[in-house]
Amino acid sequence: MTRTVIGRGIYTPKQVARLVNLRLDSDFGEDQIDRWARGYHRAGRDYAPVIVPELDGDRRLVTFLDFVELFFVGFFRHQGLSLQVIRAAAREGGKLFSTDHPFAVKSFRTDGQSIFAELERTRAASIGLPAERLIEELHIAQMVFPDMVEPYFEDIDWGDVEAEAYWPCGHDGRIVLDPTRSFGQPIDDLTGVPTEALYSFVTAGDDPEMVADWYGIPLAAVEAAVEFEHALRSA
Repeated sequence: MTRTVIGRGIYTPKQVARLVNLRLDSDFGEDQIDRWARGYHRAGRDYAPVIVPELDGDRRLVTFLDFVELFFVGFFRHQGLSLQVIRAAAREGGKLFSTDHPFAVKSFRTDGQSIFAELERTRAASIGLPAERLIEELHIAQMVFPDMVEPYFEDIDWGDVEAEAYWPCGHDGRIVLDPTRSFGQPIDDLTGVPTEALYSFVTAGDDPEMVADWYGIPLAAVEAAVEFEHALRSA
C-alpha cells in the first residue's frame, strides 16, 4: 500500500465529499463519491464508474488525480448534468487527451469545452438520453467554459501535463493538498504541518499560541488550520 501511494496522495470518499462540498457549497455524500469512483449495482444492472481510479484494488480509496477528477464530476453534477453525460464526456476527453484522467490534465482547462461540443456535434446517441434533454445538458456544459469553471481551475497548480496541487481556500490561503507531501493531506504550505494535527490540539483545549510555539510556527498557521478544518467538518 505505502509503495503504491507515495507521491500520489490518498483520500477516502468522506474526505473527498467534504473537500468538494466545501468549495462548491454542495451536499454530496461519501456514497455518491464512491459510486462515481467505483460504479455500482442497482436493480439487477451494473453502472460504470465515471472516472478510472488509480487504485483498482483498494476499495473506497482514491489518489490525488482521482480527487481532482471527482471534484469536476461534482462541479458538473452541481450544474445539473446527468451522470450519463459526464461519463460520455470523460470517455471523449480520454480519447481527446490520450489519458485515463481527462478531468485532471492541463489540456482540460483550455480544451474542455471541445469535449461537450464534440458530443453535441455527434448527438452522442449512445448516451441514452432523450434528444431534447441531451442537447440541453450539452448546451449547459459548454456554457460553464470558460468563465464559470475558471475560478476552480485557478485553485489548482498545473504541471506540464497533470494537476499537481490543490488550494482549497485559494492561493491566498495557507492550505494546500500536494500529493508529494504528507500523502496529499491538507497541510500548512509554509511549514508543512498537517492542519488536522493543529486542529486536534486546539479543539482539545490547548491554547493556539502554545500550539504554535510547540511546532515553531506562526500563530496565523494555527488559526488558518483551525478555521479550515472547522469549515471542512461542516461541509
